[in-house]
Amino acid sequence: MLRPDYIFSFWIYLFWIIYIFKIYREYNPKLLLLIGVCFDIVLFFFMLYYKTNIYKIVIPFIFVIIFIKIIPLYTLRNNTIKIQDFYFSILLFIIYFFWLRINNISFEYIFNEIQRSIIKNCVSPLF
Repeated sequence: MLRPDYIFSFWIYLFWIIYIFKIYREYNPKLLLLIGVCFDIVLFFFMLYYKTNIYKIVIPFIFVIIFIKIIPLYTLRNNTIKIQDFYFSILLFIIYFFWLRINNISFEYIFNEIQRSIIKNCVSPLF
């Protein structure tokens, strides 16, 4: 089971919360949310390919994606993505990468856990 801090989607969601509550508004999380939605679409098709249990995995997955990606993205619909948002997105991903390294976690491990959860109809690592 993956800890929430190993899942980049939660980092993006936290970034959105900080932005939307005007704690720090220098950088816009819209680019990361768009990339996250694209990644989630790919995951959804993997779920369909592996015939993942629709009630146990797919519906909760869609529900969570609506709340941590689609609704936040909708709140930023009038924001434009600027070059500094792009650079900050890269910086945030680098920080995330180093966080994984400090915790001795690899991207391969994360992807394997996600794939295992899809194949075995186990919901926890996906969210």
